[in-house]
Amino acid sequence: MKHKLYDEIIQFWVDQDQRELMPDRMTRIERLRAFLLIDQQKQQEITEPDDHQDPDLSDT
Repeated sequence: MKHKLYDEIIQFWVDQDQRELMPDRMTRIERLRAFLLIDQQKQQEITEPDDHQDPDLSDT
């Protein structure tokens, strides 16, 4: 579980900054911040409706 989450954090930074960060180069603050942002995104996915719907379907 830890490894999967850690990989997710690294991938988050790669996606956000368009650059690769080595896990051992990340500071403790960066890891915590990335974790909190990922957690926040997951909460939004659960609570918010999907905004990426087909425009034709949303008018009904």
